[in-house]
Amino acid sequence: MTAVASAGPRSDGSPARASARAVTAVAHTLPLRLIVVDGSLAIVPAPRTEDGEIAAVILHSDALVGVFREIFDHCWAGASVLSETAAALDSSAPAADGGWEPTGRHREVLRMLGGGLTDEAMARKLGISERTVRRLVSDLTERLGAASRFQAGVAAVRLGWLDV
Repeated sequence: MTAVASAGPRSDGSPARASARAVTAVAHTLPLRLIVVDGSLAIVPAPRTEDGEIAAVILHSDALVGVFREIFDHCWAGASVLSETAAALDSSAPAADGGWEPTGRHREVLRMLGGGLTDEAMARKLGISERTVRRLVSDLTERLGAASRFQAGVAAVRLGWLDV
């Protein structure tokens, strides 16, 4: 799950100012990491340097920035606005299974999800297979009525199952 943000136009249609409130949305995947600042500036990843350092390219070309803006707009169109996601979670806050609360492995996996661990890392730490981790994560998201790991985390925090 990847977060995407855009200040976008204001409600009266005028362009957003730097102090405007940002809108955040989540998308399941993005084709690449990028930052589109405005219509004339974008930052995209570049191959690592010979020393292994992370590199990026700053683009000022209106034509190239336009291409990345199109990619951003495409991803934005398929994303869920976080405030809508939060509202949906509020309406289903008590998990679908009534009073069910995570114990044992479910609680361990939930804590590790909150820490940003991958399925592979969780499997190593717990001494179980990645398939078992995926099953546990799937079970948690289903019980929380969430469509993604991120939404499951938000719901878990709201239910008090996960400390921020």
